[in-house]
Amino acid sequence: MSEIEAVLGAWGVPLRSIQQAEVPGVYHVYSQNGKRYVLKNVGGLDMMARTEVQYRVTRHVHQAGIPIAYLLPTQDGSFYSTSGSEMFVLMPYLHGEETDFYGPESAPAYLNLGRAYGRLHACLSEYDGPIETWRVDIYDLVFNDYAPRWLPHLSGDVLSRIQATLRELEDPLQLLATELPVQTILLDAHRGNVRMMGDEFRGFIDCDHICIGQRFFDVVTALSSMVRYRGCNGLPVDGDPEEQRAYWLSHFSQFLSGYHEVNPFFELERDHLWLGMLSCCFPDGREIRDGVPVLEHMDWFYSNREVMERSIYHAVAF
Repeated sequence: MSEIEAVLGAWGVPLRSIQQAEVPGVYHVYSQNGKRYVLKNVGGLDMMARTEVQYRVTRHVHQAGIPIAYLLPTQDGSFYSTSGSEMFVLMPYLHGEETDFYGPESAPAYLNLGRAYGRLHACLSEYDGPIETWRVDIYDLVFNDYAPRWLPHLSGDVLSRIQATLRELEDPLQLLATELPVQTILLDAHRGNVRMMGDEFRGFIDCDHICIGQRFFDVVTALSSMVRYRGCNGLPVDGDPEEQRAYWLSHFSQFLSGYHEVNPFFELERDHLWLGMLSCCFPDGREIRDGVPVLEHMDWFYSNREVMERSIYHAVAF
């Protein structure tokens, strides 16, 4: 750990101990004054511009009073330290615990998480500092990235069904891309990147994909990921996934109510929330590479379309 200790010297942390996390390149840092930090290797110096965006934007959010794993400045005012050609950043550790989003009493957690995202997006919309990052929209991600990359590897019924869904999505996603305003967004919005304590929101973490886009994308990916994946980013590994999805179906509108309460949706966003979530349900690249593309998630969204759209319109009223 001597290399890591040398890296930490840039921040002057009075070190008590360091533990390597399960995630490669991530370390838990315990200081002598009782504070806890996360040290992360963000890669080579080619990550400089992206990491500076993370530094500026997360500090803007922190200064607005929203809990976030913001990048701490070094003693000489920089935002990173180096070891050879590798860059490291330091963040405060945000405490949290595993929250039950998939039970009969889970509605308050969805409500508070929706409020947190609403406040975050309101804050990010006010960021006017320098920003050098990429720009995305949901149409490009589906039709200019996913479709040309993965459809050539599919065939038969799977390909036909995905093509049918793409036809349904094409005009609506094009409309969203051209009509919705853009702002700074997280992009990597999923359950694994938030900290909760019971029903209470405690902070956003791992905010290293900040870009320019439409807040709509963060909302639909945050919600759809909760039933799209398993593990820390989605459905619990243990338990019946159908029962878990049923509880999500009962509670997801609370997320939308909480968001709309603090940062009202546009009607255009409200009218396309179901289609936006559907667009996040195609088989991912790993499944396709392994030869087992899964349509279960897409089918589940279609089978529950009427219930979901009714819940959306009830939660987001004008």
